[in-house]
Formats: sequence, structure tokens, C-alpha cells
Amino acid sequence: MDRKVWRAAEPEVAQVTKTIPTTAPIKKPLPKLPNSIYFDYDKTDITKPADKALTSHAKYLIKHPEKKLKLEGHADERGNKQYNVELGKKRAIAAAKTLLTKGVDAQQMMITSLGEAQPAKEGSSEVAYASNRRVELKPVN
Repeated sequence: MDRKVWRAAEPEVAQVTKTIPTTAPIKKPLPKLPNSIYFDYDKTDITKPADKALTSHAKYLIKHPEKKLKLEGHADERGNKQYNVELGKKRAIAAAKTLLTKGVDAQQMMITSLGEAQPAKEGSSEVAYASNRRVELKPVN
């Protein structure tokens, strides 16, 4: 007892299948890179977690020299406005210097400071302060 459980495709279907490309390019999704690094109170030192995040960004930027990164320095609300803008600038510069030492081209980076102007978290608690002491890494293109 010989049963057929399949049958050959109709000639019209076989024609259609031949026109579908079998090797369509597979697009890799962009890697998920950290978008912020954080700092201790009144400090500009790059911490180990920040260094790890910057290493990931450096590897990506080196592989993609056409890409650019905006480094936005931020501070918590303690201190006066001018001091906080300066502190944010120093934090952004510290991040940029770290990227430079890892081989990123200076032309791939832009630095700015917003001081306390755009807090990540509102409030006057240590949790809010810690969230606001940061450099945001934003792709430009």
C-alpha cells in the first residue's frame, strides 16, 4: 500500500518561487549601547561601569567612522547654575578623553553641557541627584 502524502508543486507555483531571491541581505540591528554614564557627587572621574559603557561606544564608533556622538554633560541641582554648567562640561570632556584613548576619532564627538537644566529625575533626593549626575551619549546621525 503506497500512499502519496505530498505532491509536486503546480508549474505556475514553481515559476513564482524561482523569482523570489533566496539570499536577501540580512540587516543586523544596531547594538543596544548604554545612553548614559553616571558620576559621583561633585566628581568627573570615569567609574568602572562608565568605562565599560564607553568601551562599547568606542568599539562601535571605530567600526563606523561615519557615525558621530554628542556628549551632553549634566549635573544635579546642588551648586549654582554657572558651576553646574562647568561641571557638566568637565564630565563630558572626561568621557570624550576616555573615548579618545580607546581610539575614537575626535571628529566623531561633539561636547555640550546643560548643567542642571534637564534633569533625568525631578526632586531633591539622593536617588534624583544620582540620576542627574551624568553624561548622555546621543547619536548625531
